[in-house]
Amino acid sequence: MLGTQDGMAYSGSKVKAGLYQQAQQFCEAKNEDVMPVNSTSQDSSFAEYASAEIQFRCAARVAQGN
Repeated sequence: MLGTQDGMAYSGSKVKAGLYQQAQQFCEAKNEDVMPVNSTSQDSSFAEYASAEIQFRCAARVAQGN
């Protein structure tokens, strides 16, 4: 699971996209693929930063044939 807030972003979706990039890097380091499980996000509003949380797992890569 990864989660964060971003005071410079207005969109929770943008924050979530950054978290998925981090998850992809984490799984790639294990030679595996990201498998999303669940996610939430919230856009910024008065006195609140944009935020997001993702749940994921890394799964073994499936060989692709030609």
